[in-house]
Amino acid sequence: MEKNPRLTELNLSDNIIGGSGAAALVKAMERNPILTELNLSDNIIGDSGAAALAEAMEKNPSLTELNLSDNNIGDLSAAALAEAMEKNPRLTELNLSHNIIRDSSAAALAEAMEKNPRLTELNLSHNIIHDSDAAALAKAMERNPRLTELNLSHNIIGESGAAALAEVMEKNPRLTELNLSDNIIGESGAAALAKAMEKNPMLTWVDLSCNKISGSGAAALAKAVERNPTLTKVNLSRNNIGDSGAAALAKAMERNPRLTRVLLY
Repeated sequence: MEKNPRLTELNLSDNIIGGSGAAALVKAMERNPILTELNLSDNIIGDSGAAALAEAMEKNPSLTELNLSDNNIGDLSAAALAEAMEKNPRLTELNLSHNIIRDSSAAALAEAMEKNPRLTELNLSHNIIHDSDAAALAKAMERNPRLTELNLSHNIIGESGAAALAEVMEKNPRLTELNLSDNIIGESGAAALAKAMEKNPMLTWVDLSCNKISGSGAAALAKAVERNPTLTKVNLSRNNIGDSGAAALAKAMERNPRLTRVLLY
């Protein structure tokens, strides 16, 4: 990498490079000023490797896509990555799924989102994000109008976190894909998101599977499906919507000709 100044994409996913291997790559990244895409997912780089990469991000202004999913990244290194995001204005896609991100590190990432105007895709699925963290991310979304894809599936987001995200969805017209599957948003969370879906003219795909949503939540979402002219895919599987919820969704499907896929099983 140091001797090849034209390398723009590097994928080393599913190896065992560890923290020391990541540190060696960092040194090379500092001397390669045009690397734009880096995938180190599933590599056990841990906190030390992530911290080293954060330092490299600050010195490599060309990086636009970074995938560090499934790497045992905890609070300290996530905070370091957040700080690096603030100093790298070109980052557009960040994947930190399947790590150990929670509380203060999620808040730090939210703050970094506010200061990085180019971020369009954020994946924090399979972490330990609670309602307060979701609220911090929602606040950041208000100040980052370019975010189009948000994945917070498999976390611990409840009704208040869903409500905070719903409020910002109304104010962020660019969001096209939202994945909140495998959380605990319940009826009121589903109702809040349904209201937001009606007022978001760009949303095309939403996944709320496995969220303790029953009949009334499904009915509210059905109205949103009916009134949102851009929505094409909806996943409400592994909930408890019952006959009344299914009937309301069936009626909505009749009135929304753009729908191509609805999952209820």
